[in-house]
Amino acid sequence: AMSARAVLDFPSVWAGSGASMAKNTPNTPHDFWGKVAVLENGCWEWLVGKPDLGYGYIRIFGKGWRMHRLAWFLCEGPIPDGLDVLHNCPSGDNRACCNPDHLWLGTQQDNNRDMKQKWRQVTGATHGASKLTEDEVRLILSITGPSRSIAKQFGVRQNAILQIWRGATWKQIERTGT
Repeated sequence: AMSARAVLDFPSVWAGSGASMAKNTPNTPHDFWGKVAVLENGCWEWLVGKPDLGYGYIRIFGKGWRMHRLAWFLCEGPIPDGLDVLHNCPSGDNRACCNPDHLWLGTQQDNNRDMKQKWRQVTGATHGASKLTEDEVRLILSITGPSRSIAKQFGVRQNAILQIWRGATWKQIERTGT
């Protein structure tokens, strides 16, 4: 069942904007929450329009909204400057979740800390910019020689080798004997 907090009149939220609603844009709370599925884990998942890394997304009066931010705005009120709406879904963060009970306000620093604590930070070979595999990094850690020639051998910059050796990057790879 939807929370009593979820009953807020859309026209009053957008009153005074002077703009018209886009086609297929929810005009009432019923329209909005009608596009949400209540899952067994308690998440209220936005079902349409998820082009933004899995976050629900919609444009209303020319303003783009991620759905979890809009859900917070509708249920809890304006989002203070400098704060983000963060997820804390019990079964793991669900970017499409709009359940205000699974959302909280925090700074970008809070969001980064939360991401690291939940092991959601992209690291190592799964990072889109990575040129090395974990096995190659282990090999780099086991060999000695000039960093410039090792970098050339692996097709990376010398600084990448130095950062691996210092432990500034690829921190998840266990270092032995150092």
